[in-house]
Amino acid sequence: MMTDEELFEFCYFSRKVRREDLTTNFEYAYFYPLEYVFMTGPFKGSRFRCHAPSIRLMKQVPYFTLEFISGPCKGIITRSLLTYDQDVRLISDWKKYV
Repeated sequence: MMTDEELFEFCYFSRKVRREDLTTNFEYAYFYPLEYVFMTGPFKGSRFRCHAPSIRLMKQVPYFTLEFISGPCKGIITRSLLTYDQDVRLISDWKKYV
């Protein structure tokens, strides 16, 4: 049995798929938002939410929605392409900050 992440990877890297649409559908149907923090770069210390199920997949697929929740860019919604060359960490205890 494949996990949701494995199923997404299999579909995403197949030839005949519209990758942006596939990512959008999986974001809202299968993946729940996780909270991350930038450790390096111009957004250092800024926290954000992203529907990507793992950091590896977030850096590999540029179509995941990324929403800043702290720092100078708070409220801006963009794509996960920003995380490509940055050091990003998962915040596991994000619920205590809500």
